[in-house]
Amino acid sequence: NGWWGLGQKTEEFEKKFAEYVGVKYAVGVNSCTAALDLVIKAHGITEGEIIVPALTFASTALAVKYNNCQVVFADIDEETLCIDWKDVKNKISKNTKAVIPVHYGGRYCKEPIFIGNIDPAKPLIIEDCAHATGNKQVGKNTSCWSFHDVKNLATVDGGMVTTNDE
Repeated sequence: NGWWGLGQKTEEFEKKFAEYVGVKYAVGVNSCTAALDLVIKAHGITEGEIIVPALTFASTALAVKYNNCQVVFADIDEETLCIDWKDVKNKISKNTKAVIPVHYGGRYCKEPIFIGNIDPAKPLIIEDCAHATGNKQVGKNTSCWSFHDVKNLATVDGGMVTTNDE
């Protein structure tokens, strides 16, 4: 159709991916790294701490650093290899702005009751779903996806932000 990128096919993919995940909105970007950076910026987080798991790709923490925030590493759960929410609870401080659980290897890092992005006094949850496309339990918060050629849903490259937040 003459489009190298973006255009009608991208809009169609965004719409279908949002429906697939079960959210209202999806915005295509060039990578999951860009998605994480965009979400942090969209929420106006320019300082403070963001908690990430100790086991993740460098981009999870780099997106935090891109926005002048401090990276706080949380331990991982030995069984799931996902973030250990008990350790997250111990590391939340008055400076904590967000938590980025990584659904490692497609596993679901179940969000505990004590945290969520409904109450403004609690940190924002930004899901890193780079390795979790296809897991229908993920993507219920503001979520970041990867379509790199080594991921669950490969499109050679690219990423996506999904959310219910207009």
